[in-house]
Amino acid sequence: LAPGLSTPRSLFSWFGLPGDGFGGMNPAAASMPMFTVPYDFSPRLDALVGVPIAVWSTRPFVGRWWAEASPPIDAQLTDEGRLAGTIECRLDAPLENSVLIYDTWAYPLRKLQPGQLIDIGNEVDPQTVETYLRQVTVRGDRDYSPSYDQTSFDVARIVEVMSCHELAGGRSYTGLDGTYQDFVDLSTLVSDGRAILIGRQNRSATRLQCDGRPLDDADGQKWTYYRFVFPVARPAAP
Repeated sequence: LAPGLSTPRSLFSWFGLPGDGFGGMNPAAASMPMFTVPYDFSPRLDALVGVPIAVWSTRPFVGRWWAEASPPIDAQLTDEGRLAGTIECRLDAPLENSVLIYDTWAYPLRKLQPGQLIDIGNEVDPQTVETYLRQVTVRGDRDYSPSYDQTSFDVARIVEVMSCHELAGGRSYTGLDGTYQDFVDLSTLVSDGRAILIGRQNRSATRLQCDGRPLDDADGQKWTYYRFVFPVARPAAP
């Protein structure tokens, strides 16, 4: 465990849409299932037991784990008509592609280094959340925003939009319904006056195992996404 990290707790389950509706795992018009014996959850809901997987097939899973730890990012933020204050990184590795979002503004921090202290008001040029999330650029004398690509396998882009789905415009922008994994979307926290910091490290924070053996490829791509939520102080009313 990392220093200051309590014993983590976890939930692990199949990943699919329940029910017999369109796209569900139990459609009424489906053919006879290959397996009729159900699999079980462990008593602590952190593992699955007896999961059948056919040859040349795939089966998706989803896991969530949490623990208490000392804050690896120290933020002292205030709203002075625009966001001001500092952020200090205490992580042991750089935080890549990081961005701080508050109100209607995005503050691209890019690569946040261990030990780095950033003055948000003086060192970072903000852009509107819509400009950042929709990747708006200028072509000639007009703003151009590409349509969201629902078929893309760009993990970084998918996580970015899922984390701020409603801020990006929600279904009117992506054409997708985010309610199935709405716990990923932090838009309501921003709407409630918080600031959020999102970034990633190019390494894994956990490993998926089967019968005690790792399932992931040692040479494969791995990312750990960090999402921090900070309070923002406001001047007292006169």
